[in-house]
Amino acid sequence: MRGIWEELSAMNNLPRFTTMNEDITNFLHALAKQNEEQRLFQLLNGLDELYATQRSQILLMNPLPLVEYVCSMLQREELQRQVLENVHIQMESSALLSKNTEVKNGDMKCSVCGNRGRSKDKFLQIIGYPSWHRRSKKQP
Repeated sequence: MRGIWEELSAMNNLPRFTTMNEDITNFLHALAKQNEEQRLFQLLNGLDELYATQRSQILLMNPLPLVEYVCSMLQREELQRQVLENVHIQMESSALLSKNTEVKNGDMKCSVCGNRGRSKDKFLQIIGYPSWHRRSKKQP
């Protein structure tokens, strides 16, 4: 975009000033600020809807930031999204793993009591109660 903007500005034929006074200097500063804002709006208008939040935050800034600053903000946001995308994929796979484990445990049936989701090796009457349990044979 910078190359296109430079070509467009080179095509603008502004009159040459032979003398510089305060009015001309103020006019040139206002014109440069207006051009910078137009470039910023062009950049923000071309963003995907993924960046709607960032676009709104940038437009709320007073004064409006420079195009270079906005580009660096958007690049940082893109990098963060790439990092978080990888984390999101890993979380989904672990969620699927736990879901599959629950299904397998739900199909198990205890051979002692007949309850689903319990195995004989987890049945306290067979393996024994812990020392803190009231049915434990050990006295504290």
